Amino acid sequence: MESSDMGKLYLNYPMVEAFYHMSSIPDEQYSNRFATLEELQAGTYKMRVNRENRNHDYTKFATDRVECNIVIQ
Repeated sequence: MESSDMGKLYLNYPMVEAFYHMSSIPDEQYSNRFATLEELQAGTYKMRVNRENRNHDYTKFATDRVECNIVIQ
């Protein structure tokens, strides 16, 4: 069965967290960041992302259309 069958889409949890792992928009160091296996196994990567992202708040991450476009690029 394909992950997209019947409208289902399965996301990799660390991939979703990595979306928010930016200290600024744009963030020149974004591609240099990584999660360690230990962080993923211990469930601490999400806390690190929240601590290191630019607003320390997912709901205020990208505040306008320009920032959203930069993040997507």
